[in-house]
Amino acid sequence: MSNTPIDSCAINNEGVLIDICAFNDCHEQNVKRCRKCNRPFCIMHCNHYSPNFCKECFANLTIIADKFKRQFDHIADNGQKYTSVEERTRFYLDGPDWPFINPWIETLSDDELKILWVFHHHIMRTIEHENDTRNIEKNRRLRETPVAKLITGTVTKTKSVTKVVQPETPESMRAKWKKQGIPDAVIDMMVAAMKT
Repeated sequence: MSNTPIDSCAINNEGVLIDICAFNDCHEQNVKRCRKCNRPFCIMHCNHYSPNFCKECFANLTIIADKFKRQFDHIADNGQKYTSVEERTRFYLDGPDWPFINPWIETLSDDELKILWVFHHHIMRTIEHENDTRNIEKNRRLRETPVAKLITGTVTKTKSVTKVVQPETPESMRAKWKKQGIPDAVIDMMVAAMKT
């Protein structure tokens, strides 16, 4: 039990010194040693990036997103060359705890390295699956959201008007024809034709 602070140890019933979690008065005996500071910690006090570190180590990380453009040359079916440009993002890890990880990886045995590679590979596959599932669900919700559609073209509006028409009488017809400039003799013949 080298490099073990006395406050992270306890004595069991047989008088043997045992490791307990060093965080927040936790008395958990199922502990693991931090790969950076060598303190014992339980599963409740492990780092959320990697279970190989306690919650205080390897916690000061930042991610830097660097946007860049890539240019691709293509040849169309007709033999013409054209260029397409795609914007991509490259991510970098940064922060005061990041430089520690490389020397720690170099100190791992072959078996430990293989176990950690399998573990982190599985974690990455799980994270990618969850990310894809969330993107699919978000796109499904966007597809199902009603969107106002723009209608192009001519729109004609019709207006219905109710008009009450009085029945034509010979006197109203005579007045109407007079306004049109029809001679009286013709109007008399038309009125006589109406009456028959």
